[in-house]
Amino acid sequence: MKIQRPLLAPGAIALISLALPGLSPAQEIQSRQLSDRIYKGDGVIDLLKNIGGQDLASYFNQTGGLLLLGADVNEDAAGNENNKSVGVAIRQAQLAITTTKGDFTFKDFFTSTSAMLRQSGSTVSSQYSTLFGQGGSSQITGSGTMDISRFDDVMWFENVTFAGEVTSAKLSISFVPTATSKLSSAESFFDFSGGFEEFALFNAADSVLLEKANIGVVDAPTDMNFTTNEKTAVTAVTESEAKAAELAKAAELAKAAELAKAAELAKAEELAKAAELASAEAAAKAAEIAATEAANADNAAKAAELAAAAELAKAEELAKAAELAKAAELAKAAELAAAAELAKAVELAKAQEAANIVTSTCGGSTGTQGSSTPVTAPPAAPAPPLIAVAAMGALLLWKKRNQRIQENA
Repeated sequence: MKIQRPLLAPGAIALISLALPGLSPAQEIQSRQLSDRIYKGDGVIDLLKNIGGQDLASYFNQTGGLLLLGADVNEDAAGNENNKSVGVAIRQAQLAITTTKGDFTFKDFFTSTSAMLRQSGSTVSSQYSTLFGQGGSSQITGSGTMDISRFDDVMWFENVTFAGEVTSAKLSISFVPTATSKLSSAESFFDFSGGFEEFALFNAADSVLLEKANIGVVDAPTDMNFTTNEKTAVTAVTESEAKAAELAKAAELAKAAELAKAAELAKAEELAKAAELASAEAAAKAAEIAATEAANADNAAKAAELAAAAELAKAEELAKAAELAKAAELAKAAELAAAAELAKAVELAKAQEAANIVTSTCGGSTGTQGSSTPVTAPPAAPAPPLIAVAAMGALLLWKKRNQRIQENA
């Protein structure tokens, strides 16, 4: 069965380039020829010979995890193949990437066509992915500086994701050695003649351009059975764009949510800080009030202490004054008593002296008149009475006490 696909509409490349998620054509990794080739149906292509590990990681980010490979099918136009339509079938392909985080292997690959074929030595047919091509070059102009007109078809890997920095990236490809006897039309067409099959790393825009050109498919033998797969490089790129857009939207929503959360946290922190400041201000004010109250209490206590001290001093002064007044009063009373006693003693002494004089006079005139009696000296004056001595002692004691009071004052 042969299905023809329409050619790419003019100007579609610009729309495709603009549709790539988050990229402008200037930012996109450009398509590039790969140095290693497939020879005699088998080979290993070292991708890092033509692109750096960091750029390869950027490429996968730009394509949404697609490895898009342009194939230049170099087959002899023998049997039912012709200059306008040749083909090969892929037995297996594997992408092996080594990074600083480990090894990552991808074995699922795709092409837009497939066919039922028997391998050499087998009697059972299996379905294999196929590549179409033609002799010579097409007239396709690529999206960048690389000439893509010498390439014929596209194969790709999907969901290429890994972690770490790329240190190695190798692509292994082997073709189907078809049966050599009782060949079907498809087995005769998709044999390989052992020529060099070349590949290029394509960007999304060039992959779509080449895929939609249907090189070799339109002119394939009419009696050959092959299948145009539901998924093509075009749908793969479209799905990748949709997935990238979805991821971008999810990332945008996540970023918005993160920003909202950050704003909420910032607001919460601001409110908490404001509350903390308010609490600190309230605490400071309370402390200030408490300090003022304490100062007032201290001042009141000090004032009370001073008042009590003044009161005590006044009381002591009054007590001292009272004591002095009482002492003076006692001293005066003693002085008066002593004076009275002294006066009494003097009066008594005078009375005693007068009595003594009278007694002496009367005794001298007695006797016979005319007789002569010898005159004797008068007796000595009697000692002062004891009361007079006591009064003098009391007076001396009062003077000494009064002197001590004055000295203590």
